[in-house]
Amino acid sequence: MSLRVTIGPALIAGKGMAAPDTGANYARACELAEMLGDTKERFAALWGDWLYKNGKGQLIEAARRSEDLVMLSRKLGDDGYALQALHSRWTNFFFLGDVNVFHGRISQDETPREETARELPPGTDSSGEHEVTFVRPHDLELSPTRTTTAQLEATVRFVIAAGSRVRLELVSKDSPQTIEVELTKERYRELQLRQGDVVFVHPKQQQIFRMPGPSSV
Repeated sequence: MSLRVTIGPALIAGKGMAAPDTGANYARACELAEMLGDTKERFAALWGDWLYKNGKGQLIEAARRSEDLVMLSRKLGDDGYALQALHSRWTNFFFLGDVNVFHGRISQDETPREETARELPPGTDSSGEHEVTFVRPHDLELSPTRTTTAQLEATVRFVIAAGSRVRLELVSKDSPQTIEVELTKERYRELQLRQGDVVFVHPKQQQIFRMPGPSSV
């Protein structure tokens, strides 16, 4: 694995970021990294895979990889890696627009979806694919109490008021994922939210894409 992440920059310099050899090298590095757990070498493998996907114009897969980087950087507890991961996310925002990326479907329905067969890999359905959901910050609604079983529970980490809108950064209860939410000042005053408050999140609008293979989370 160390060899894969070491030769990666040389492949990018010599053959290009979007070259097949570059992609194959980092894909294999990511496979090996899964067996090693949350390490700096795994971060390097994910970063290289993000560079390849971004260079190939595989924007949805690149955005998915960015979220992997952000979550891993938090587990590593290193500010340098956290900044690098956020840079990848900002690049995705430039091409895709400002979006939240969720591994799986977020539903407003009260009835949970039926579980797939137990022998399937986690995050994979019977077609061998998984779903990735994109929701823009202004398309998320917050509630102070749970109103449906499908809502995500999260905690308010930061509140930034600018102009006519209020920006909130939430942390999901079930994963280290960050959720960005944008509210009108009127709605924010209604909710009376403060840092540390628990809220319940559901989308008003969302886009769902089917991706090959199991989810990485």
